[in-house]
Amino acid sequence: MSNGAERIRRLVEQMGLLAEWREQAACKGMAGSRAAGRPNVMYPGFGDEAAVRRAKQVCWDCLVLIECRRWADSLPREMDRSGEVIAGLTSHERAERRRKRQH
Repeated sequence: MSNGAERIRRLVEQMGLLAEWREQAACKGMAGSRAAGRPNVMYPGFGDEAAVRRAKQVCWDCLVLIECRRWADSLPREMDRSGEVIAGLTSHERAERRRKRQH
C-alpha cells in the first residue's frame, strides 16, 4: 500500500473512531438555540466563571473525556473554536497547552 493510500486509510479509521466516541459524549445534544432562547452550555460567556465551571463539569463527568482531550490536543490553532469549552478546557487553556507542546 502506498504512503498516500495508507494515510487515507488511517484518516478514515480515525474519522470512524471520532464519530463513535462523539456519540457517547456528555455534551452531545447540548447545543443551544438563540431563536428558542436556549444557550449553548459549552459556549459560556467570556468572563462568566460560573458558566465556565458548568461547562467544565459536563466534561469532567463525561465517559469519553480522554478521547475528547486527544482530539482537542490534535486541533490546529486555526481550527480551534474560541469561547468553547472542549475536553474540560477553555480555548485559552488549550492555547496554553499548545504553546507548551511546541517548546
